[in-house]
Amino acid sequence: MSERYSEQLDDKGQDFLRRVVDGMQRLDRLLEDILMLSRAKRVGDALDFVDGHELVNDVIKQLDRRIAETNAEITVSDDLPNLFIDRRWVRQAVFNLVANALKFHAEGEAPQVEIAAYEPADDSEPNQVGLEIRDRGPGIAAEHAERIFEMFQRAVRRRVEGTGAGLAIVREVAKRHGGHAWMRPRADGGSTFIITFPGDD
Repeated sequence: MSERYSEQLDDKGQDFLRRVVDGMQRLDRLLEDILMLSRAKRVGDALDFVDGHELVNDVIKQLDRRIAETNAEITVSDDLPNLFIDRRWVRQAVFNLVANALKFHAEGEAPQVEIAAYEPADDSEPNQVGLEIRDRGPGIAAEHAERIFEMFQRAVRRRVEGTGAGLAIVREVAKRHGGHAWMRPRADGGSTFIITFPGDD
């Protein structure tokens, strides 16, 4: 209808048609995310040691168009760990985290994203390794820190692109590897998202 008949509609009709098309596109993305979350529950059949830099570079290549469009600055630490993971699914989880970081930035400024090795705040998780993805966005209120990892839950305004499933997928991937995923605020503004996996004994 949009391709063949939109020019035959008045402005009001075209607006209604755009709403229908936008709604169907959102539904399609949502169904894809639900299917991906279901598949993520079966992670763990193809574990192997993967170089952290190789994994992150793959994600950055996938996002190169969005990075160029937003003039984002991506900083990657030199000391990323090797991870014993299902490469496909952890790449998807890191993709979700970096893509999120590109969405959230200070008004009028290009996104600033830092990717670093996980640094435990104490000795509570001595055998966990992972990645930290840091942004300079508006941050997330403490009361939403857990809720945002639940399916369909978001702590941002509706006009920001997304289905509310991305972080649920991240947490499920971490969980299926025996790891964790969570966030903490940054001291100078923004958020740090962390995903970890079991390390060497």
